[in-house]
Amino acid sequence: MKIHSVKVPRLYKVAAEVAKEVGEGIGSIKTLVYEKKKKHPNIKAIYAIVSTLFQKYEEIETLLKRSQLLIKETKLNPWLAKVLIVELLWGKTYLPGQSKPENTIRAYEQIFKAHLSDSKVKEIEHKDPYYMDVEEEYVPSSNSEPDTNEENHDS
Repeated sequence: MKIHSVKVPRLYKVAAEVAKEVGEGIGSIKTLVYEKKKKHPNIKAIYAIVSTLFQKYEEIETLLKRSQLLIKETKLNPWLAKVLIVELLWGKTYLPGQSKPENTIRAYEQIFKAHLSDSKVKEIEHKDPYYMDVEEEYVPSSNSEPDTNEENHDS
């Protein structure tokens, strides 16, 4: 008897489908998510994953290029890979299932995190110091009196 492979969670399959359609210009994220409501009822999760995917799209593409994931893993659906990367790095920070695509992405987790931290370090180094925000904590001097705008209404 042949052992069947573990299926990818429906949430990720539907999110990958929506992301692909948004990427192809078929519709907006919100419209497509609500159209897929029959396939998966958790529209908030799908919307969150897909919108995060497009917010972090350049970073994800850079990670895929540096890790050469799609070159090494030719059978992996690229949109499903992007959805799983979003969930692993910016979503739940773990992948709950044991499907082959999830295990593949999990195997690349340390590589993704290393490349992600490298790109953040380079981004910080290239900032112009003139425009950097400086956060200072306000500490009042000890000899100043507290500002009281309350009047005493005792009669």
